[in-house]
Amino acid sequence: MTSEICMSGMTRIAPKSLTILVDSREQRPLPIPASTPKPRDSKNYRPFAGRVLIKTKPACMEHGDYAIKGFEHACLVERKGSLEEIWANLFTGDWARQQKAFRGMVAVTKNPILLLDFPWTDSIYSRGGRGKIDPDIVWSRLAGVAIDYNLTIIGGGVSRTKKDRDPALSSASRKKLAAFMVALMLYHYLQA
Repeated sequence: MTSEICMSGMTRIAPKSLTILVDSREQRPLPIPASTPKPRDSKNYRPFAGRVLIKTKPACMEHGDYAIKGFEHACLVERKGSLEEIWANLFTGDWARQQKAFRGMVAVTKNPILLLDFPWTDSIYSRGGRGKIDPDIVWSRLAGVAIDYNLTIIGGGVSRTKKDRDPALSSASRKKLAAFMVALMLYHYLQA
């Protein structure tokens, strides 16, 4: 059984299943859920029964790290795993490559998303223990990047500082972040 959904005056059919492509170069891929609830009507909040089954498939993706197979034009997600990775991408010799990657994403998808797979609070601990990284400068540069490349930026995750590290919390938090990412991608799919 399929569900219809009305969003922005458009009717779409929620699929029974879909495949999420995961870039094969991802070093720490998100734990994609096996299913997600079928979307609700965003105007009336009426629930639709059932779930969308999700499969994952490794792929060498030209742009982004995650996409719904066949709907890369609807939404691409680029994942960054740490404040240090963002710093390297935005403030070192890697900046030219990262700009090219952002331009490529914007050229091929309607909804480019930058997913920060670490908590914003990690930046609080950065000044004391991580040397040259000034989180205020990182966030300022990210704001400019979001505007320049029309990126939606989503942050989440559990702290990776030694003091706060708990594998159970980290795993649960990453599962929730992955579930949110999948739901967001599904809504973009339904509007494609």
